[in-house]
Amino acid sequence: ITSFGAAVIGDWLYVYSGHVGVAHEYSRMDYLNAFVRMNIAEKGDWQSLAMGPTMQGTAMVAHDGKLYRIGGLSARNHPEEDQDLHSTAEVSCYDPATDTWTQLTPLPEARSSHDAAVLDGKLYVVGGWTLAGGSDNARWLEHGYVADLSQRPLVWKPLPPKHTTSRALA
Repeated sequence: ITSFGAAVIGDWLYVYSGHVGVAHEYSRMDYLNAFVRMNIAEKGDWQSLAMGPTMQGTAMVAHDGKLYRIGGLSARNHPEEDQDLHSTAEVSCYDPATDTWTQLTPLPEARSSHDAAVLDGKLYVVGGWTLAGGSDNARWLEHGYVADLSQRPLVWKPLPPKHTTSRALA
């Protein structure tokens, strides 16, 4: 499994979806359709959780007992077809107490193969690109965004533009 989302809350490691096919070959059949967790202190079994959309290249962070899943990539093509890859702007919050996802304000632009971090209650999203079709038409993203997690709805503010492009940061 590559390009999955992962984060830790307390003693629990959470892993979200990811790519399970051949490197750099993508189809709708090449995703792990699972959201799981394991207690890393007890080294127990993996537990299945409420799944959202299958994807890869998503960022996942923990804050204040909840998980945030930001962006990602899905393939719409079957294995024998030309690649049809699409980044998403989706942002969702997972509550382990209720095993439910809540949709939040999407990113201003679709993003995949990026990373995210929380600092002082603010969610930072940086790097990555936007794909809308084949991988040869990727649009590199010049700047990231920040949102205050204490505010609802989330309000995304642009960060200063970078002078270099980056992806697959984690």
